[in-house]
Amino acid sequence: MAIRDVTDADLSMLRVRAIELQDSDLWKAVRAVVVADRERILTELADRNIAGELLKFAQGELAQANRDNMLVERFLRTLASEQQRRQRASERD
Repeated sequence: MAIRDVTDADLSMLRVRAIELQDSDLWKAVRAVVVADRERILTELADRNIAGELLKFAQGELAQANRDNMLVERFLRTLASEQQRRQRASERD
C-alpha cells in the first residue's frame, strides 16, 4: 500500500503515534542502545589489534545500523511530506 492511498485519518494517526514514540521512554532507551552500539563498533574499527574477520563483522553491523536509521528517518519524512502535500491541496480547493 502506498502512503498516498492512506486516508487522512490514518495518516494523522500515524503521525501522532510517531510523535508519541519519539517522545517516549522506549524510544530514548532504543536510541541509547543504538548510540552505545555505534560507539562500540567505531571503537572496534579503530583498534589495530582486532582480527580482520571481526572488523568486517563490525563494518556490517555499522552498515545495518545506518540503514535502519535511514529507513526510520525516511518514513518520518515521508509521513510529514504527505501530510503537508494534503494540507496544501486542501487549501487550494
